[in-house]
Amino acid sequence: EQMTAIRNAAEIYYAGPGNYGPLGTTNCASMIADTTSGMATLFATASWPDTTAPVCTSDVTATAAATKYSAYHDLSTDTTTGGAKDYWCVDSNGGSKFEADSVTKPTGGAVCP
Repeated sequence: EQMTAIRNAAEIYYAGPGNYGPLGTTNCASMIADTTSGMATLFATASWPDTTAPVCTSDVTATAAATKYSAYHDLSTDTTTGGAKDYWCVDSNGGSKFEADSVTKPTGGAVCP
């Protein structure tokens, strides 16, 4: 539910500036810090049982605002064997889904695999 709340809050944030982060900012930094949308609370480590905030990526550059984002968080249980954990991913295309640890986590605002 927390990851779905991030997806919803990202759309609330987007409704303000018309992007997922202004040009020249660090990956999702402005969006994560936003209190109006609730993102600041959702990304606070205290909001998560493992006290680890989700990872957020966007396609922001020095010359262009972010037009897409993805966020993911490792799950506390792992359904497969291996060093990495399964994770839940949400993105700007409306995706919200489980991914096995064998699936590469998104970077650069790429949508969930």
